[in-house]
Amino acid sequence: MGRKAEYIKQVCGYIDENPAVTKKILAERDDVAAGFLKAAEGKTFKRVIMMGIGSSYNAGLMAKPVAEPALKQFVHVCSPAMLEQLERVYGMEDTLILSCSQSGKSASTVELVRELIAKGAFVVGVTNDLESPFAKAVTVPVSIRCGEEKSGAMTKGVGATALVLALLCLEYARDRKLLCGCKYDELMGQLQFIADAMEENQKVCKKWCAENLESFQKIVSIDIISDMDTWGTGIEGAIKVMETATLPTSAYEIEEYLHGPNTLLARPGNGLLLLDSPDKEHERFEKIYRAMSEKKALCWEVTFGGEARAEGTRLTLKSPKNNLLSGFEYLPVLQLFTMELYRYHDANGLDGLEAPVDLGEALKTKLK
Repeated sequence: MGRKAEYIKQVCGYIDENPAVTKKILAERDDVAAGFLKAAEGKTFKRVIMMGIGSSYNAGLMAKPVAEPALKQFVHVCSPAMLEQLERVYGMEDTLILSCSQSGKSASTVELVRELIAKGAFVVGVTNDLESPFAKAVTVPVSIRCGEEKSGAMTKGVGATALVLALLCLEYARDRKLLCGCKYDELMGQLQFIADAMEENQKVCKKWCAENLESFQKIVSIDIISDMDTWGTGIEGAIKVMETATLPTSAYEIEEYLHGPNTLLARPGNGLLLLDSPDKEHERFEKIYRAMSEKKALCWEVTFGGEARAEGTRLTLKSPKNNLLSGFEYLPVLQLFTMELYRYHDANGLDGLEAPVDLGEALKTKLK
């Protein structure tokens, strides 16, 4: 047992809350969007931007594939630095910004929100603390509704943030008649299916991780490959592996991976985690998985089916098979995979790694 055993237990407890949190947010979706819809009455937005840093940014990428067809417009997902570039072109008037900060204490985000509102932006603040400086600075605060999460690694809050972002866009689209009632009902039914299947999927994922732990232990670095709609979840998984198990990890869209990064497979200990697609990319994922398996390379695949099951290096999730929603299904799997890597490395002497400088403290990135 390593030094971080209690911390790992705490984080795994938060991951286990994912199904309940997801169901709660879906059940309360009318209330989630009510304040935003009321404040936005009579307003027309020329553009929609989701803004965040780190896991909050990745949550925006998860929500984007759902939001765009509903809103019938391109949704920009930006960090504050990227937003500055957009502002040079468009300005901020008639712009809807869905800004995310779980703690609500990011000094740079609070300062930026105030500047954006002064320039004419309508800023919805998605946060876990409605009494935070961030919540008080935005036009309309919206609760993530995931409950307390004190670990440094954001887990249940990522899926909650992404779901709240998606619901805000879906409820707005329905309210403005951009999204027909039948399509709205279909999406809500599929999201509910994902929520209902999540506990079973996580249970089978834990079994799969235990069965593959010996091969996981051989990982020196890993690449997470997905289609474009699931890329944000892949990035989130990569961040979690790096900030916990401290293993070099990258996330790539499949086409991008095949144009150069695949040469990393020549390095001993480089692993590949495939997040299969139920869409047009499925056949390519299958070909990669078969080729890697034949060579007995370090490769694992998470895919879709009618029931959850663990079969060797392949994990099948019970799924509605909607590519736009895949990220919500894969996220808990990546979180559990991450914690198993962390548990192993913590127990085997790699838990003493310390950053030479606490950059967050050096730059005073959090408000009190």
